[in-house]
Amino acid sequence: MENLGSKFTVRLKNRTEVLRNVTEVHFNYPHSVEKSIAFESDIHQTGMTFTVKDVEEFFSELETIKAPNFWFSKFKRLNK
Repeated sequence: MENLGSKFTVRLKNRTEVLRNVTEVHFNYPHSVEKSIAFESDIHQTGMTFTVKDVEEFFSELETIKAPNFWFSKFKRLNK
């Protein structure tokens, strides 16, 4: 079976990010002066970093396909 990494759903304060084919996660990543979490994909040769204080929760599941893109966003609808 081919290693396709994991699919991570990261819920932030104003949106939800879905990251595909993640192969590495780094906690307390030295991205800035604030603590960060970095998600990387060796498959897509890219990654994304979030400040820990902005992350409300995240969860992962095994990836079953090579996704065409590393990430996509789902923004919350604001009620007026």
